[in-house]
Amino acid sequence: MSLSPFEHPFLSGLFGDSEIVELFSARADIDAMVRFETGLAQAEAQAGIISEEAAEAIVSRLSDFAADMTALRHGVAKDGVVVPELIRQMRAAVAGQAADRVHFGATSQDVIDTSLMLRLKAAAEIISARLGRLIDTLGDLASRDGHNPLTGYTRMQAAIGITVADRAASWTAPLERHLLRLESFTQSGFALQFGGAAGTLEKLGDNAAAVRADLAKRLGLAD
Repeated sequence: MSLSPFEHPFLSGLFGDSEIVELFSARADIDAMVRFETGLAQAEAQAGIISEEAAEAIVSRLSDFAADMTALRHGVAKDGVVVPELIRQMRAAVAGQAADRVHFGATSQDVIDTSLMLRLKAAAEIISARLGRLIDTLGDLASRDGHNPLTGYTRMQAAIGITVADRAASWTAPLERHLLRLESFTQSGFALQFGGAAGTLEKLGDNAAAVRADLAKRLGLAD
């Protein structure tokens, strides 16, 4: 039984959105966390903080990582957040000397928040594409039928004559404003969270800013 009409077996046909909901599934969350950890390893290797070999091992061995969901549930009950148990599983999957380089210099908040930013940005891009298609459709409607007359209404009462083009323009204008704001925000509004244990990235020393910028670039997020 679902607790939400957005995921209900049949009510979701009216209220739900399978493409958006999938971005907020447990699987998508973990996949985004893996992206953070592999991107972090690559950025740290680029800065010389970990070896290229360690970064390559982390990326390769986490490419098909599948988390043990039962163990994650027990881990959250014990730790309050998913990251400690998830990192333990990732390190076991990487194995060898590279294992202790997984998550180096990061903290749970970094992984959790960045995962959310990655998925929110993906959702915003889906919505932007849909808005664009809707605006185009309304434009086609106005081009085809814009000269046709309609009755304008005020306070639910018939008022004066308008055209289809008038009505389409009133629908299109706010959608265009929304699309511009959303596209602008998508470029700079989804920021990487990367501060380490206390926000100082102390383990990265003088390389902290460079690693953060490189990681943000790799993930397509703002620094």
